[in-house]
Amino acid sequence: MTLASLAMPTVTVLAPPTPTSGETSRLLAQVMLDVVAAHPVTSVRDVTLDPVTHALRSGATEVSLTPTEFRVLAALFAQPDAVVRRRELVAAAWPDGAIVHDNTLDQYVARLRRKLREVGSDVGVETAHGVGYRLR
Repeated sequence: MTLASLAMPTVTVLAPPTPTSGETSRLLAQVMLDVVAAHPVTSVRDVTLDPVTHALRSGATEVSLTPTEFRVLAALFAQPDAVVRRRELVAAAWPDGAIVHDNTLDQYVARLRRKLREVGSDVGVETAHGVGYRLR
């Protein structure tokens, strides 16, 4: 037996091609279209949630939302009078496998309550203790 016969086989790793600037622009445009299609402009009473600008609007007042705030609020807007369970909100707002503590969701809901007040809306987020949240 020789050392050559014990050698490991050669493995070749190929990197995927790097997209050109034009391809990147087209990809980003498609992602934006997918976001708009998945979350059309939604209104509940006097408040509008705009997926293109990630803004919350009531009358002439507008406030911007972070992507996570937007996803939490979009999940609540999708079922305006129903209680949305905590696990559903976490699934809607964070990627699979993310470790999200209860307090993290509570803090995002607190921010959304402030932003809803900031735009002067009569819509609020109500806590369903031990279950989740609902728009009221």
